[in-house]
Amino acid sequence: MRRSRREPLNLVLATCTVRDWQRGDEPSLVRHANNHGIWRSLRDAFPHPYTMADARRWVEYALRTEQEFA
Repeated sequence: MRRSRREPLNLVLATCTVRDWQRGDEPSLVRHANNHGIWRSLRDAFPHPYTMADARRWVEYALRTEQEFA
């Protein structure tokens, strides 16, 4: 039986929380992703500088794409 909608991910750890992307995450994403070291490791597919427009596109994509983790 296939579920129509999965439960939201919300994993609370000692130093951070791992959860689904949501609108409003864009400023934090820009702050953390606009990092030259990250870009050097991912430069074929990761923009630098990482802008608010990049963050909006990513969050909208993540909200449209339902990921299943096993």
